[in-house]
Amino acid sequence: MRDRVAFRENDFLLRKMKGNDIWMVLQWRNAESNRHFMYNNREISEGEHRKWFSHAMEQQDAEYFIFENRGAPIGFVSITNINEQHARCSWAFNLSDKRDSFPKGLGAVMELLAIEVMFQHSSIEKICCEVLDFNVGVIRLHKRFGFKEEGVFKRHIRRNDGVFDVIPLAL
Repeated sequence: MRDRVAFRENDFLLRKMKGNDIWMVLQWRNAESNRHFMYNNREISEGEHRKWFSHAMEQQDAEYFIFENRGAPIGFVSITNINEQHARCSWAFNLSDKRDSFPKGLGAVMELLAIEVMFQHSSIEKICCEVLDFNVGVIRLHKRFGFKEEGVFKRHIRRNDGVFDVIPLAL
């Protein structure tokens, strides 16, 4: 069991995703430790990723960040569907494919920084996310930050390994 570690705030940073992050993000997106919890759990091709990455870098209603610990990139945050009229956005995150070597608690640090960034948008009053029902660790993490379940999307995601419910949460 890994020990809990106290973190210093200045050890961590969420920086905007840049063009040279493209292959690192693909590696993380394709890591089994992340794909298992994603709507699409199949491996993403380089061509598909290039298209997604290009679109992500141009989106006006989204922002993408790399989570760093002491200058080392260790995670990814997407803030999408930023809607000024309805004062809300959606978000998702994942840690790098090397997560097993990290101290326990980095997901919580990343979530705290992401929440701060999202609420810096003057219009954002509600942060939404969706989690596959079997990802109880992330559901519990979100609830620790005040997210509330807003229902269940029954049999919402069909993948090669089954059909799954989705839990929508909001803060």
